[in-house]
Amino acid sequence: MGDWKMKKILSLFLFLTMCFLAVFVCEGSEEGQELNYMRRGRPSTMDAQYAADATSMQYLVLSNGRLFQYTTEGTLEPQLAESYEVSDDGCVYTFHLREGLHYSNGEAIPAEDFVFAFRRMVDPVAASPCAYIFQDLCHLKNVNEVNKGELPLEELGVSAPDDRTLVITLEKPCPYIAHILALPCCAPCSRSFLMKCGNDYAASPETMLSSGPFIVDRYEPLALQVHYVKNPEYIDADRVSLSGVSIREASNMQQSIMCYESGEADVIPVQGEFAVLSRDDPNLLSHTGGGSSYIVGNILDCKAWQNRNIRIALNLSINRKAIVSDLMYNSGVAVLPGIVPVNFAFDPNGEDYVKDPDRYKEICGYDVEKAREYWEKGLKELSVSSLELELLLESSGAKYSEVLKDQLERALPGLTITPRLVTTTQFIDMSSKKDFELAVYVWGADFPDPYSFLETFESSSSIIPAKYKNEKYDELMIEASLETDREKRLQLLHQAEDLLMLEDAGVIPVYSSGITYIINEHIKDIGSNFSGSILEFTYTQKESAS
Repeated sequence: MGDWKMKKILSLFLFLTMCFLAVFVCEGSEEGQELNYMRRGRPSTMDAQYAADATSMQYLVLSNGRLFQYTTEGTLEPQLAESYEVSDDGCVYTFHLREGLHYSNGEAIPAEDFVFAFRRMVDPVAASPCAYIFQDLCHLKNVNEVNKGELPLEELGVSAPDDRTLVITLEKPCPYIAHILALPCCAPCSRSFLMKCGNDYAASPETMLSSGPFIVDRYEPLALQVHYVKNPEYIDADRVSLSGVSIREASNMQQSIMCYESGEADVIPVQGEFAVLSRDDPNLLSHTGGGSSYIVGNILDCKAWQNRNIRIALNLSINRKAIVSDLMYNSGVAVLPGIVPVNFAFDPNGEDYVKDPDRYKEICGYDVEKAREYWEKGLKELSVSSLELELLLESSGAKYSEVLKDQLERALPGLTITPRLVTTTQFIDMSSKKDFELAVYVWGADFPDPYSFLETFESSSSIIPAKYKNEKYDELMIEASLETDREKRLQLLHQAEDLLMLEDAGVIPVYSSGITYIINEHIKDIGSNFSGSILEFTYTQKESAS
């Protein structure tokens, strides 16, 4: 019997054993119109203006209404906005709010509460991790000066002429602004309620205020479950079918599948070998291309990474197809051919932005012989015979680090890779302090546009510290950000990516990632963002089992 078959049987045996031993861990709601969603991860915060991670965003979209929300087709539709106009230069957006908007406590939602929320995000005293949204992704007028404390909050490019009108002024056009405004951090925030709660704001159901379809009624920061009930004050409450939602943290994939099979979970994400075992399930829903994993080096302090031949050698030594198939089991992941994933963004004619997946093959294809040629050149230029490099990555990537270490050391004689596994908090801190040589970054796009990935490599971007810098690249990205013609804009982005990948070999792309869910056949009309990382249950229906 082959090793693969034996592993599959052992995995299935382990799964069945866990199902028998751990039935008690599934504690979904038994009410017919409640949806039970089980997933990995707890929210780092329930304060929308501080939610910069996808896990927290998932918990917050249920209770925080925004100007736009995602539909069952993955497109956008107005939620709290009724209509909007855009100036000819694409820099001024005037939104008109729907009449009759109320928070869950019955108080009206004025446009000024959006202004307050946006200011909280960039207030230097508040130090919100969401400031990058308006600094790097969608440039609000005066955002950098306000965030540095050089200008008062009142100078930020957002205002409310009246209770139902919100004006957003940008420094340059942002064609994907609707996707930004669909993020939970862009939900309104009541100044009076926040001041009343003080430091306890968003720490318990009593100190949370809902502007969305559901209200948090059970939550503790360290608890495994967050529970929601329908918000009767929501503007579209008559269209909300679910009486409530339960989001419960799963300790592992086996537990999630066990709870799904027992009927205690209606929606679960699956990955790796479990996604392979479930691939014939008719209730499988897959999203691909929303995230990417790549390796960058500290261009400031790592002499090896400063050498172009060494960068190319490292690039050509990675067998991306093997990583995708053997480590990721082809479950929602694909080889990353450049910076922008395949099937992620499209031109005005509906064609994939990545027109040729082999465009950068000479730099990031898998070719050990060529890798060694570049390696020898690089070592000679550095006047060394060997290199020791530390690879920083989050602890969840332990197996990934082992594969990268094995592939790189096998391909390049004299190379020693030392993985350094740290927590997410430590990773953010160390990368911001430039305390690394090589680092594995996993970046999830905030909107379906090539700019979402390419802008992280601008020298002014705060997302990836100590990366390579190229003035021409910055110029192309600025030119693209100012271009209103969509086709010309994409051409400029292609030029920038060519510069980064071909001329500079400034990054090592590895794989693009997506998300796969199994959804109970009785659950209908789940909305999601373009990548599937955030699910919307506003108009979801749960049919009775026959």
